[in-house]
Amino acid sequence: MMLKELLPALGAYRLYGSDQVEIHRLTADSREVSAGSLFVALPGSKVDGHVFLPEAVAKGAVAVVVERGREICLPEGISRVEVSDTRRALALLADRFYEHPAQKLSIIGVTGTNGKTTTTILIQHILQHAGIPTGLIGTIETVIGDEHFPAKNTTPESIELHRMFRRMVDKGLTHCVMEVSSHALSMGRVRGIPFSQAVFTNLTQDHLDYHGTLEAYTQAKGLLFAQMGNAYESRVRPVILNADDETSRYFASITAQPVITYGIEKESDIRAVDVKTDEEGISFRLILWDGREIP
Repeated sequence: MMLKELLPALGAYRLYGSDQVEIHRLTADSREVSAGSLFVALPGSKVDGHVFLPEAVAKGAVAVVVERGREICLPEGISRVEVSDTRRALALLADRFYEHPAQKLSIIGVTGTNGKTTTTILIQHILQHAGIPTGLIGTIETVIGDEHFPAKNTTPESIELHRMFRRMVDKGLTHCVMEVSSHALSMGRVRGIPFSQAVFTNLTQDHLDYHGTLEAYTQAKGLLFAQMGNAYESRVRPVILNADDETSRYFASITAQPVITYGIEKESDIRAVDVKTDEEGISFRLILWDGREIP
């Protein structure tokens, strides 16, 4: 793919050098650079990816994406693309590089402090049982058809995400359910992904070592629901919230999409009653918003 075919995905950018260079690989890891690579320099909390530009060029990068305002010296012939946010750029470039695979899938995102893994596995099994070919991306593993890959992060970097989506599409899958961590949301890894549904499990005081405050943690989680689209979209993309968690009120206020609530203790659209657990599992009755009951 030519660089000129990738750049429109960025929207606003400045190009120094030629856009007539062929890109064989997109990466933000200098260790993965090979001949014909487009290297995206990401700022980090410990290490800044811009310091690896010389290494990337030495390994064969033909173009780089950097943040504006950096003093960067590159050899002649290396194309430089300047953007305001390289993390955002990486997500948009990955989507374009892999030919928009996320748009060909119905993607269900699940976020929350606890219960993400269990919830995603349950949803994937239900859809599979219903005859809907569904992939899984989570803390334990990624599942694409009969292929299983151990997970490195709860939510992979955007390049890996779109590579997985591409593989799912190529394998004939139509749906994907994935865990969406607060880290991934705050770092922009899922930016631009057209989630078909977003689910919230719960929120407790965890990960404050990374986010600093409960408010910042809550706002990071809220990014998933805020990016679900606006009220003018023709496509309905429901947000499913836990009515028993007070944080759901905030999430409901920041999304333009329809909200469906579930719970046990408080009134909700879908409520579980007579919940019982034993050695054989869990049983309950579901009361729906219209009064219907599912035993």
